[in-house]
Amino acid sequence: MNYTTDMSRELVERAIYDALLIWSYPSQLRFRQANDEEHPDIEFLFAQGYHEDGYQFDGKGQY
Repeated sequence: MNYTTDMSRELVERAIYDALLIWSYPSQLRFRQANDEEHPDIEFLFAQGYHEDGYQFDGKGQY
Protein backbone atom coordinates (compact mmCIF):
# COMPACT_ATOMS: atom_id res chain seq x y z
CA MET A 1 0.00 0.00 0.00
CA ASN A 2 1.16 3.49 -0.65
CA TYR A 3 0.27 6.46 1.53
CA THR A 4 -1.00 9.99 1.05
CA THR A 5 1.06 12.99 2.08
CA ASP A 6 -2.11 14.57 3.53
CA MET A 7 -2.25 12.18 6.51
CA SER A 8 0.26 10.36 8.69
CA ARG A 9 0.84 6.68 7.99
CA GLU A 10 -0.64 5.81 11.38
CA LEU A 11 -3.81 7.83 10.68
CA VAL A 12 -4.28 6.19 7.27
CA GLU A 13 -3.84 2.69 8.70
CA ARG A 14 -6.23 3.45 11.58
CA ALA A 15 -8.90 4.84 9.22
CA ILE A 16 -8.70 1.76 6.99
CA TYR A 17 -8.74 -0.55 10.01
CA ASP A 18 -11.82 1.19 11.43
CA ALA A 19 -13.65 1.07 8.08
CA LEU A 20 -12.94 -2.63 7.60
CA LEU A 21 -14.07 -3.33 11.16
CA ILE A 22 -17.40 -1.62 10.42
CA TRP A 23 -17.81 -3.59 7.17
CA SER A 24 -16.94 -6.89 8.87
CA TYR A 25 -19.95 -6.90 11.22
CA PRO A 26 -22.83 -7.01 8.70
CA SER A 27 -20.88 -8.89 6.02
CA GLN A 28 -19.45 -11.58 8.32
CA LEU A 29 -16.13 -11.15 6.48
CA ARG A 30 -12.78 -11.16 8.23
CA PHE A 31 -10.03 -8.82 7.06
CA ARG A 32 -6.31 -9.01 7.70
CA GLN A 33 -3.26 -7.32 6.25
CA ALA A 34 -1.43 -9.40 3.63
CA ASN A 35 2.31 -9.88 3.87
CA ASP A 36 4.78 -9.13 1.06
CA GLU A 37 4.58 -12.65 -0.43
CA GLU A 38 0.78 -12.74 -0.64
CA HIS A 39 -1.55 -11.40 -3.31
CA PRO A 40 -4.36 -9.55 -1.51
CA ASP A 41 -7.97 -9.54 -2.70
CA ILE A 42 -8.31 -5.85 -1.82
CA GLU A 43 -5.66 -3.17 -2.28
CA PHE A 44 -5.82 0.44 -1.15
CA LEU A 45 -4.15 3.02 -3.35
CA PHE A 46 -3.79 6.77 -3.10
CA ALA A 47 -3.53 7.93 -6.71
CA GLN A 48 -4.29 10.70 -9.13
CA GLY A 49 -4.68 10.73 -12.89
CA TYR A 50 -4.14 7.40 -14.67
CA HIS A 51 -3.59 4.53 -12.22
CA GLU A 52 -3.80 1.32 -14.32
CA ASP A 53 -7.48 0.36 -13.94
CA GLY A 54 -8.83 2.11 -17.03
CA TYR A 55 -10.44 4.98 -15.11
CA GLN A 56 -8.68 8.26 -14.58
CA PHE A 57 -9.17 10.34 -11.44
CA ASP A 58 -9.89 13.91 -12.44
CA GLY A 59 -9.95 15.93 -9.26
CA LYS A 60 -11.58 16.47 -5.92
CA GLY A 61 -15.23 15.44 -5.78
CA GLN A 62 -15.07 13.58 -9.07
CA TYR A 63 -14.20 10.03 -10.11
